Amino acid sequence: MDCIKCKATLPEGAIYCPLCGKKQTPDVRKRRKRANGSGTIYKMPGNRSKPWAAEKNGVFIGSFKTYAAAQKALERITDVDVNDRYNLTFAQVYERWKPVHTREVSAAQMSCYANAYKHSAALHDRKFRSLRKSDFEGVILSMEEANLSKSTCEKAKQLFGQLSKWAMDEGITTQNHSQNVKTTAEQKGNRQPFTEEQICKIKSAQGRAKTVALVLIATGARTIELFNVPLCDCYDDYFIAGSKAKKGRPTIRRVIAVSADGKEAYREM
Repeated sequence: MDCIKCKATLPEGAIYCPLCGKKQTPDVRKRRKRANGSGTIYKMPGNRSKPWAAEKNGVFIGSFKTYAAAQKALERITDVDVNDRYNLTFAQVYERWKPVHTREVSAAQMSCYANAYKHSAALHDRKFRSLRKSDFEGVILSMEEANLSKSTCEKAKQLFGQLSKWAMDEGITTQNHSQNVKTTAEQKGNRQPFTEEQICKIKSAQGRAKTVALVLIATGARTIELFNVPLCDCYDDYFIAGSKAKKGRPTIRRVIAVSADGKEAYREM
């Protein structure tokens, strides 16, 4: 064995070189103590591909291949308030967001969100802070490949946006990565419009049902929407539909025009 400094031949088992005095065991320098509040890095036991763990405020940030990688991860979240919500998964964020949002929308809308959540199963176990645009886009693409309608895909986009905003408010993420996600799905419809021949037959029919049918055809209004319009909101060529606000939820009142085919029936009604 040769000296690591002067290359002289050393006696077997020598710790120091008898010529230059160099210690043959390389010095292991201790890393400087990290500043308070900057997080902790430690090596996990066992044979692991990513042995270095990073923590901040007692919250596990992740495991990394090298000490330097763990250090960079902590540097990226220097100004982030890390708490017990930091590692919440997509599913956990949804469960915490749901009771809050239920107070603001109808049961029908929450049912649509629940359906969108089911289509997002690929994200359920992922940490929400790790999700990016490509992850949200992947769900939309799979929905399009399953030939789902545009409205169903749009509802999934809305869900991603709502969850991202909630996560931002809670300090889980700093950006809404679903903001620019788009869908090219086509809106489907299984209702066929009345033909001119059918409208003529309705006009020549007898009974009050004819009047109602012609008004619905002429306005495109929903039946319950039409029947709930008070007379004070009815004018010569149009009426205003929409109910008053309930539980603090503003309801959009819209003007519905009456086409020429149904004006006579509308005025009669």
